[in-house]
Amino acid sequence: MILESNTFTHILEGYKVADKMKAHGVGGSTFSDWWAYKYEVNDAIPYNAAIMHNAGVTVAINSDDPEMSRRLNQEAAKSVKYGGITEEEALKFVTLNPAKLLHLDDRVGSLKVGKDADVVLWSDHPLSIYAKAEKTIIEGVTYFDLARGSTNA
Repeated sequence: MILESNTFTHILEGYKVADKMKAHGVGGSTFSDWWAYKYEVNDAIPYNAAIMHNAGVTVAINSDDPEMSRRLNQEAAKSVKYGGITEEEALKFVTLNPAKLLHLDDRVGSLKVGKDADVVLWSDHPLSIYAKAEKTIIEGVTYFDLARGSTNA
């Protein structure tokens, strides 16, 4: 039996095997900066995502925490701080790259004609802690509009 791997999730120590991940073609989905909070992640470092990315691994940032999951844009920004990832690449950690790892990037993850477009319009740079979601548009329908103080959900 041949076992194929596509993505290692929660790979907090992926930096240790990033070269092997690249050679195999496997991606890594990791937390942005959680380390040493339990024994099995004693060697986790906040530079993990950047090191994997720089090795050529497709990287996504994730979270198990519902509150933190609502702010993955800010979690992605930590890769700019920890490792010097460009802002554009950091945004891909929470947009295009997860879509690639799910083999859905032909439909979602970036804005292109013909793709399903779910869009958030921000009050500030999306990686800023000061950014507020002003509008959420899903398939052309505005589901949230801060100015109106309403949702269509």
